[in-house]
Amino acid sequence: MKQLTIIAVLLFAATTTEATQPFPRYANDPGCPHCAPMEFDRLVAMLGDDALRNIMCRLSSQRFTPGSLSSALGMPEGQVLRRIKTLQGWGLVRMVRRDSATTIVELLPGEGTGTLRRWAIKYCPMGDECGRPAQGSEEGRDSAYNVRVAAMDMALLNVGNNLGNTPDYAAARKIMVEEIEDSMRINSVHTGRQALSGRVHDAFLEVPRHEFLKPELAHAAYQNLALPIGGGQRLPPPFIIALMTEFLDLQPNDTVLEVGTGTGYQTTILSRLAKRVQSIELVEVLFNEATERLKRLGNLNVETRNGNGFQGWPDNGQFNAILVGTHLEDIPDSLAKQLAPGGRLVAIGGGHSEIKQIIIAKKGLDGSIVQRNLLPIRHVSATDKN
Repeated sequence: MKQLTIIAVLLFAATTTEATQPFPRYANDPGCPHCAPMEFDRLVAMLGDDALRNIMCRLSSQRFTPGSLSSALGMPEGQVLRRIKTLQGWGLVRMVRRDSATTIVELLPGEGTGTLRRWAIKYCPMGDECGRPAQGSEEGRDSAYNVRVAAMDMALLNVGNNLGNTPDYAAARKIMVEEIEDSMRINSVHTGRQALSGRVHDAFLEVPRHEFLKPELAHAAYQNLALPIGGGQRLPPPFIIALMTEFLDLQPNDTVLEVGTGTGYQTTILSRLAKRVQSIELVEVLFNEATERLKRLGNLNVETRNGNGFQGWPDNGQFNAILVGTHLEDIPDSLAKQLAPGGRLVAIGGGHSEIKQIIIAKKGLDGSIVQRNLLPIRHVSATDKN
């Protein structure tokens, strides 16, 4: 369980390639421009959910009931069932009623059962109607894998094979928040908090994350993934954003400084929790897009600025809380001075390796700052400054 906990917190994308092009395309398949084959291990790494692999490993040797899988993995049965449903959606497992009281989970027959690295899911965000590969050179590549055609997590949005359906983003947000709460419980040994506060929980249920992504990535908006947003930057996974927001301990009358506006998603979450949000973005194209988006979505208590966020917003006075959405090695003096006594600063800290720490720093009434590490994460910095 300890090993699973450590793996679960390494949530940022594993490679730069995945960050810039997370969904590889079939270049020679005009009938399905969105289709992609993905090896099971790579998909698990992207999702940051090693329990999927552990379930598949156990099913490779025998069949289990959901309850016995729960006991074997040391996970609550509800979490196991959610993962089984995910594997079902990818066409890798099935649930069979042995009798009126017992359900068995088993691996679907096919090549590659004994070697998970040979399992691959060929998925299409638009569903199977678009997901059938055209005849031609791509068939040779398919034969190297035990390929399943699935809609990946678009099934969660009730799109399935019907391209005319309207995605149920509210339902997707609810599942996303449930998974965030699962992660809060799993990582409470590091953070000391079992759950999100009610106000933070509600903000994540309300804010439409898909509105802050390019249309072609909307299907992945509510997965626990870091997603590319342009300018060499990525939108962090929902759990990381939620955890950092939680530890700001925002009150309704607080004024918050955000370093790194990005898409404006985190900014919008903060705007639901504080009286005033001032946000700075270094990358001009992101600043322009986020500023327009924030106005369009009606965030009236947000002010944005294009510039180096590490210099802060010196003409504002002091902030009750500062959130740094990018990596910093040390807290800059300019930000420390702009943090009000009793204020909180949350950031991603650490050295030059990919393994960083989410840190929280609190400023005492005497001006001293006490800093502690909250949680180790994998994070590949896109730029040095924001």
